[in-house]
Amino acid sequence: IALNDYSKKAYQSALAKLYDISPSNDTNRFYSGLCHFSLGQLDQSISSLEKLSPQSIFYEQSIWYLGLAWYAKDDEELALQYLQTIKSGQFNFREASDLVNTLRQK
Repeated sequence: IALNDYSKKAYQSALAKLYDISPSNDTNRFYSGLCHFSLGQLDQSISSLEKLSPQSIFYEQSIWYLGLAWYAKDDEELALQYLQTIKSGQFNFREASDLVNTLRQK
């Protein structure tokens, strides 16, 4: 139900349902992080996404969103730290590479 709300961009409603279910599993951490990101709640997004371990199925995607969140917070150094770890074949590699190149040119 929470993911239905997320797919409909009803992020606040999705967040409430995710926290009602269990905020401590990887699916909830990931989608909570995305909801917070979409709502502009960057600190909460970062907090949720940083709790995902490298063993999580959402880890590669979380690295991308962590890079974007730090970029949105105007912390280009931390954004680069995350974005540079995205390797060829991983989630949004091309977009990450483009953003890394843009940031390096500043």
